[in-house]
Amino acid sequence: MKFYYLSILSYLISINACLAQYGFSNGTLQIGTVNSQNRIFKIVSMSYDDQFPTTRGRSIIYKNDKILYVIPRSFDILPNNPNSYLAISNDGLNIVYLVAKSFLEDDEHKHVTLYHKGKLKKAYTLDEFTGCNSAITECSLFYSSYNETINPVKITEGDNLSKQTLDENYVAEELLLRKQPVLIKNDTLYCTDSKKNTTVLDLKTGQIIGRGPFSSFYNAIKDQPKDQVEIVRHDKTYIQINDFLNQRSDKKVSEEIADLLNMRYIHLDSSKRNVFKEYNVSVTGLLGQDGTFEIEQLTAESPLNKNLIADYFKSNIFKSDFVKKEIGKEYFKYFFGTYRNVDESMAKKERTTERIEQEKIKQANLIADSIGDVYIPKNLEECFSQLNIILKPVDLEKLKSSAGINYHMGLGMWIRNNWGLWGASRLQQYFIKRGYSDPDSISSVILDNYISWLNGETDIAEAWEKNNVPKTSIRNLHVPIMKKR
Repeated sequence: MKFYYLSILSYLISINACLAQYGFSNGTLQIGTVNSQNRIFKIVSMSYDDQFPTTRGRSIIYKNDKILYVIPRSFDILPNNPNSYLAISNDGLNIVYLVAKSFLEDDEHKHVTLYHKGKLKKAYTLDEFTGCNSAITECSLFYSSYNETINPVKITEGDNLSKQTLDENYVAEELLLRKQPVLIKNDTLYCTDSKKNTTVLDLKTGQIIGRGPFSSFYNAIKDQPKDQVEIVRHDKTYIQINDFLNQRSDKKVSEEIADLLNMRYIHLDSSKRNVFKEYNVSVTGLLGQDGTFEIEQLTAESPLNKNLIADYFKSNIFKSDFVKKEIGKEYFKYFFGTYRNVDESMAKKERTTERIEQEKIKQANLIADSIGDVYIPKNLEECFSQLNIILKPVDLEKLKSSAGINYHMGLGMWIRNNWGLWGASRLQQYFIKRGYSDPDSISSVILDNYISWLNGETDIAEAWEKNNVPKTSIRNLHVPIMKKR
């Protein structure tokens, strides 16, 4: 369980570091083209969704204008941004893809992946590829130096002058690295990491054939031209799956599923929300230009019949004139609505029963030391000790040199969602008694004080409690049940 927390929290911390660079969603579907160095082969990669990174899509490998083979995934490319790199060998048989952040643990989502004739041949994690130990030191796959001056100052002993002298070799290397942290020459790839160490990869075999300081490889690759990447973007279509139209009936998906299940549909914007017991449907998938819908994920809360819903999507054709013909498919993930009992009075009774059960759960959570498998701290000081247990040393170092607001949407979100700040927990009550009821404010208090505690202010929890004494008895407090975010 501890390893699970370490993985999730380290992932959430990394989210904050890359939000500005990745954005997760850029509102466009991308087609990227990369040529081999000999210009005979090329890979054209197209994404079915607007997420970064994503593997939803397909990549076509051409020899001149003839299709050689297809890889059933996309490779996101961000030109002029050191977050990803894609290359194809001079025989067209090998593809290498490097990505700065790995969000999932399967091989296709590792930092470095190599494909041979369309099949995954080799995959490396960050540590495997660079030789770095990211558990104890901060490592990045690609070199960057946004916060450093490009011209180092050299002052010799006894030099009383304030004159700055330039190290020309350093400047030349630095300029090249800032433009091209990854270079390929004669089917050999050179990738320089954040420590300014270069890993050398044989593109044909997929094997690492060398490592060393970038300066030791500089002369061999300094004249290599920058790879040319062509990017074409198309605006993502914003339509919810519940609003898809059946080609035959011209009726909305939400209406037809309601008829199929003998239920009533409630849109998320309806004024009837929370009046009735609602049953949720969640569906994601790909809509093709031919109108077929491929389900990726489907969940349906009992008593909704999941199999009937699945059969409905499989057996119908939907209007799809908004799907980009250049790409052929688009990914959709939102179903904005729920369903209720067709009998209105019964639906209201079901809601009353649900409220009673929710109140029982809330009351139990108020005194529980754990909710699910997550231990709930009982005060601010215990928040610190729990975070110390479940965070990696490298993440603690990141936090020490940061401001709490930088982690509001990563680690802060985990705290809000898992320590019962949206629903009910003993930690929530601890803060409510001291005048804090907003989960966002509570997580900020925790993170800001934790960072100070990491930096040596060991009595800060005690000091905070002295300045925030309980204002009333917990029995008199109203516990709001809020929606997670």
